Amino acid sequence: MKRKLIILLIAFTPLISFATGQIPDIIIFKGDTLSLFSNPLEEYLEKKKTRAINHYKLEPESTACYRGYVATWEIKDNQLFLVKIDYCHDNEEKIKRKFDFVKEFGEETVLAKWFSGKILIVSGKELIYFHSGYSAIYEKEIELSISDGKITNKKVIDNSNSNAAFFTSNENRFENFIYSNLNWDRIPYMGNETKTIVIEYNSGNLKDRPEEIVIESESFFYNTFEKEIDRVLSNRPKWNRYKRKGKIFEVIFIKHIELNEKIRAKYGFTPPKESNFYFKYVICLLVITSGLWVYFKYLNLYKKNVH
Repeated sequence: MKRKLIILLIAFTPLISFATGQIPDIIIFKGDTLSLFSNPLEEYLEKKKTRAINHYKLEPESTACYRGYVATWEIKDNQLFLVKIDYCHDNEEKIKRKFDFVKEFGEETVLAKWFSGKILIVSGKELIYFHSGYSAIYEKEIELSISDGKITNKKVIDNSNSNAAFFTSNENRFENFIYSNLNWDRIPYMGNETKTIVIEYNSGNLKDRPEEIVIESESFFYNTFEKEIDRVLSNRPKWNRYKRKGKIFEVIFIKHIELNEKIRAKYGFTPPKESNFYFKYVICLLVITSGLWVYFKYLNLYKKNVH
């Protein structure tokens, strides 16, 4: 395993932000109603050069549904059909509105002959959720290649052998693991302050992107915490491994760890006395100062004797 430890001087701010996860289209496939992580209707709207059906605009009124609608599809006779279109927001007037497929497409049964490309159907258990677009990973993926609305190829992908999610299945496990395994005697007295450490872990584990751990903290812990957090993480349980389309998928986990005297006490450790800490600090400064005074005094005497 290759690890990379970096201590940065930072003010605590969120490291990343995410777009909102999107409500997927629906597809009926072999009698099952499943989620479709593709939007074939977008190609129709693009060719039409207007985002409207029956002159009704499809507008993004929800961050979870930027396209403004949820389409229902069905695979029948190896072809992709559009079954219905619903608005995906809380406007009651729009929810009641029914689209006239005959006026829009010229027929009630709508073959998606405008669409050529690939669509992704997901099924089974959701292994991990990402708050961004269609990024969630499921046990099973079905990739269909389509030409002018007709299916030309099908690929079934099994992601179920992803590693069990020890840490992400319970958000408190990681913090408990860190706090329980820290050697608190190596952590200086913090008084009323709270120190925040950001641990970023890249679980891709690919040949060209080795496993990587990045630790970000304040300079206060540069000497005292770096080796300790490295020791704790080196003894961790296995990190999660997720697969998408049958291949290991790069996932970045970010955890914020807070350290203060209340947490130290919670985990059964007695904090060092503040007076003893500062006493040792003052003694250390006196020793260094005395040493420097003696050094410069004898250096001056040496220079005088030489001349």
